[in-house]
Amino acid sequence: ETVKEPDFPEDVKEAAAAVLFSVYRVNIHQEAAKYLERPGSEGKVLSPIRVMVATVGNVENGKEVFATNCQTCHQIQGEGIAFGPDLSQIGSKLDQEGLYRSIIYPSEGVNYGYETYEVDLKEGGTMVGLLASETPEAIILKLIGGLEQTYLREQITDIRKADYSLMTDLTQVMSEEEIIDLVNYLATLREPT
Repeated sequence: ETVKEPDFPEDVKEAAAAVLFSVYRVNIHQEAAKYLERPGSEGKVLSPIRVMVATVGNVENGKEVFATNCQTCHQIQGEGIAFGPDLSQIGSKLDQEGLYRSIIYPSEGVNYGYETYEVDLKEGGTMVGLLASETPEAIILKLIGGLEQTYLREQITDIRKADYSLMTDLTQVMSEEEIIDLVNYLATLREPT
């Protein structure tokens, strides 16, 4: 609410943007974007998506960027960790604008089966992951890294579906050039014809 004020100080806008754009909730990102510029890595502001779409990236570098930053949760042709969606044919499913949006705003469109669940435990604490399976006796959460953890219903006080993606905010760890290269690489991943 303070950021919305007309007299919000210029010298704290960058810090406010870093905080507001790093939270999981997409509605906070969307609201913050009305008042603040979205920071990229090292506090740099990203170009608008339409500008990045028009920029040709380095596909080979994009493949390396994927291996460094994305393979810990996504697979391509069986390589990587099967936590998030398989991206082997993502270029057939999303155009470049869609790829940029899914990287910059991952909570905007969470795929079915990849929704985030929060599980409050009686002993204290909250576990966060993907719902792998559920029975009347227990639930199994798939945790970041692909590990699965079973929780008996008697250990749980509450289970709820969250409104955010578990995908890391890559804009905080990657340069704009790396994001462009990554998208150009992902766009090449298509269904065989």
